[in-house]
Amino acid sequence: MQRGPLRHGQWSAPVLFLGLAACAADSGGKAATGSGTGQPVDSADTAEEVCGPLPTLDVSGCLQVDETDAEASGRWPDITRRQYDASGREVSRDTRGGEEPDTERVCRTEWSGYGKVTEDCGGVSVYRYTYIYNTDGHLRESRYDSGSDGVFDKVWTHMTDELGQIIEVTVDDDADGVADAAQTFAWDGDGHMVEETWDYTYDGVIDYRRTLTWSGELLVSDAEDTDGDGVVDRELVTEYDELDRPEVAYLYKDGGTTATETTRWTYVSCLLDTHTVTDAGGNRTELTYTHDDMGRPTLVVEDWEGDGTPDRVWATEWICPGEAR
Repeated sequence: MQRGPLRHGQWSAPVLFLGLAACAADSGGKAATGSGTGQPVDSADTAEEVCGPLPTLDVSGCLQVDETDAEASGRWPDITRRQYDASGREVSRDTRGGEEPDTERVCRTEWSGYGKVTEDCGGVSVYRYTYIYNTDGHLRESRYDSGSDGVFDKVWTHMTDELGQIIEVTVDDDADGVADAAQTFAWDGDGHMVEETWDYTYDGVIDYRRTLTWSGELLVSDAEDTDGDGVVDRELVTEYDELDRPEVAYLYKDGGTTATETTRWTYVSCLLDTHTVTDAGGNRTELTYTHDDMGRPTLVVEDWEGDGTPDRVWATEWICPGEAR
């Protein structure tokens, strides 16, 4: 169960590659092929020269409408509407899940110059998050009120370094003033997180350790010791193409040298086309992406068996200022 402010690298499929819809930065002068254009890439080419001018993925003032057809049956009972402010920050999120009248959740978020101040949600679940910052603008405390009744039910206390990077979080599960768990983070000189640990019972013993390895700005290894015994239980190793986009990732478990799962990404015209996951038994799941003229994903189709038949579909509509509909 997630107990702190950061997740263990979990991704949400329909919005997974919003940040990857355009090509990455300069190709670094490496010789390349398979750039997404079908043409070889000269060693002096940059991503912009290969892919053309990159679209600006600006969601300022936009309304994002996500619909889910959970069974690919042509029926869309699940819908989420997100409104962004002029700075591209989410200020409202309204969700209707399924076809029951009591499944609606309405959330509103308030921001300051420091960051998120409050998040209030009502409907099927009622709760409020409050975020407190120190005089340097660094996050100091997060509070959770499960019923929005003014009584805090859970509190996270954040310790940050001079750069504002969180280095330790203590978790008070019942807001009684006594810490119940602790999470720590370590960072390299380039601002990359290189280690995360958990002490789930606040007894001084590490119960979980995550180690991240970087090559420049690219995360190449994400290894987890899930029980704190010093042995890596899960490692995700990612390889990138000449434009610094993820190309293939291998998941290893329990120290094994044979991947239990392989993920591959393909691109067309420099936009993500497919995301395919194959396990050791050959079972294959494929996500296929369609984008608009701004490079934003508008349709994601999931095929669980790799048989060409859709099993789940996400559709996204973007309604943005100044854009023709």
